[in-house]
Amino acid sequence: MRNKRFWGLICLLLIIAFLFSACLPANQSSPEIKATVVKQTIAAFSTQYTSVPSDITPEEMATLKPAFTPRPTYTPTPTEEVCVETQGQIELREIVIPETSRTLAFRVYLPACYKKSLQYDYPVLYLLHGQSYKDDQWDRLGVDEAADRLIAAGEVPPFIIVMPFESNYLEDTHTSLFGQQLIDNLIPWVDDDYDTCHLRECRAIGGLSRGAGWAIHLGLINWKLFGSIGAHSLAIFSGDFYNAPYWFREIPADSFPRIYMDDGSQDYLLESAKRFEDRLTKYHVAHEWIINTGAHNEEYWAAHVEDYLYWYTFPWKGLPEALETASATPNSASFTATQASSEEK
Repeated sequence: MRNKRFWGLICLLLIIAFLFSACLPANQSSPEIKATVVKQTIAAFSTQYTSVPSDITPEEMATLKPAFTPRPTYTPTPTEEVCVETQGQIELREIVIPETSRTLAFRVYLPACYKKSLQYDYPVLYLLHGQSYKDDQWDRLGVDEAADRLIAAGEVPPFIIVMPFESNYLEDTHTSLFGQQLIDNLIPWVDDDYDTCHLRECRAIGGLSRGAGWAIHLGLINWKLFGSIGAHSLAIFSGDFYNAPYWFREIPADSFPRIYMDDGSQDYLLESAKRFEDRLTKYHVAHEWIINTGAHNEEYWAAHVEDYLYWYTFPWKGLPEALETASATPNSASFTATQASSEEK
């Protein structure tokens, strides 16, 4: 009887011990878990001890201090603000020409999200209005809306458009200061005030009618500044037809700007434009000339604004990678100085 009671008591104690151990917290139930937690803590704080010589005494050991490598401070990467703009904006600007009382007014189209852009130098397109018009002409023709659509669709890269105002558009181009002010004052000011790419491959100039004449005149003389020249319904300046071969002579064969001309089939200046196009062909200057249905008016130009922007922005696709090799890519023009001397009459 006593043996039964003894063994019964033993079984009861074993059951109680089992139940008690099951109720212990998990992190106290196993030495291995404790060791794992300690190792994780040490690894997290990157605690490192100085190397200890094998013959060190207990007294010297007590003086050693751990060499702590602080845990790196975590700096959260700021969440990049997502731009939801879909439309660019047009700014009305004006600069004072140094040492004169003259001012030069102009409009600037900035693409959507311009102020939120980081580490991007925008290519710039200078668009000149026609005679009797103002700097709002390209705006009225819808150039900003066309740019918004093409940029939003990813068909062209973001770019800036500058539209200067030739206040005295009846002035003789031989005495007008407009062109020189654009070159000497406006372009440097734009490059200083906006995030622009300063390479010639990033800069284009174009215009309508008289503005096209300015684009040809300024673009060929200042070929180091412009990678592309657009002449829409060209009204060539008096004398430029004869001066052009001398300008061609100054431009290295592999550095001619891209040249684009277009006219309406009913344009009253079509024959004049054709004479200049013949000049380009005679001197082997690479160019494009397109004749569309239409006349010398805003209806024609408005219908082709997107075509113009496609052409101007084509070299800017893939920026900045494309610009790294732009200067090393030979231009297709094959004109030489010898030809200029021998063919000019």
